[in-house]
Amino acid sequence: MALSTTKITLKQIRDTLGETSLALTELCSSTKINEWSPYKPINNSEVPRATATRDYISGFRVINNYLEYDRPTGTSNSPYCQGDFRGYNHYARRPSVENFNKVVLDNNTDFVQSGNVSVVVNITNPDQECFAKVLNENMPTLTPTISIYEVVGGIENFIVSGLPITNGVDGITRVSFTAQFSFTQMPPSGTILTKTYNIWYGDAGQTKTFRIHGADTFTVTVKVISAYPKVQVSLETSDFLAIGSVNPITNYSYDYNMNTKTLVINNLQITGLTKGPAEFQYIDGHTYSVDYRGLDYNTNVFSTQVRYSYGQTGNSFDTMANLPRGFTTSVEAYVPGKTWTLTIGTPITLTNISSDYIVYIKIRRDPNAPINHLLIS
Repeated sequence: MALSTTKITLKQIRDTLGETSLALTELCSSTKINEWSPYKPINNSEVPRATATRDYISGFRVINNYLEYDRPTGTSNSPYCQGDFRGYNHYARRPSVENFNKVVLDNNTDFVQSGNVSVVVNITNPDQECFAKVLNENMPTLTPTISIYEVVGGIENFIVSGLPITNGVDGITRVSFTAQFSFTQMPPSGTILTKTYNIWYGDAGQTKTFRIHGADTFTVTVKVISAYPKVQVSLETSDFLAIGSVNPITNYSYDYNMNTKTLVINNLQITGLTKGPAEFQYIDGHTYSVDYRGLDYNTNVFSTQVRYSYGQTGNSFDTMANLPRGFTTSVEAYVPGKTWTLTIGTPITLTNISSDYIVYIKIRRDPNAPINHLLIS
């Protein structure tokens, strides 16, 4: 509640500010004064201050591009006046601005293609009456506007200007624009992208007239999260491998329910290179040439088993009684370094899989598949 416009006492001023002194000099120079009150101690030589003067002067001036509270100095040209506190509102609205935060799923094709994010930022202007004085003092003949500049490496880049200032009861100017994030492909899940923007007040002739402490900068932050678990492939090193190397999985068919956290992997195909025979000394002391591929020369197919692990590190392994099996659908040649393609023959259903998990497909030779041994010595 504002102080009265007549018969105010030093005690009322002290209690309103939350100060302990009754000295006028300390009250007029108090750091607890809300400078956005329409009426407050001001730097002016007139004594006593006329109502017309108090109604016109905002008590601010632009210093180094910022609006700064122009306090009285206590000199004959700028005396401390108890009457300046007439109508003082300790709870006058202060300026502020909201930062903008958005979560984007990594399968958001619009975001991937354009890198654009629609932004709406609420800028709360200072007290309506006080701000009207500020605008009238600095832009009396033109329509005041807000302009937004993106800051990159300390350099301001123009984004949008000429936005009308909403100086109503709530004082909120809603600024809408498009933030452009530059990348060639969707960043990994968990990536946080941030841009910083400066707010300037001005008019049609000079868009960068002044800035306001507390409502001069805001950020736009985009966090990328997984829309579905990702699948990677690796070799199972605990057994003779049916294959020499594998290529990364580029795509697979899947069904994922984010609510039940259930992932069903279908039609997963993996490609790699074949692995040739190797010499192996057995415990009987003889040396054998061993075909690691598990190739069945009768059916011309090698069989593999598939295990999987999951999580953010892949350290949690599932134990399955019947491991899904895969079969080669194409083999360029059964010699080292040739290409093979493996198709998972049985759908893999995983539960309790969060969208940010990575499912690691691990491949090994089927222990029941035949191995060809050739005694060398």
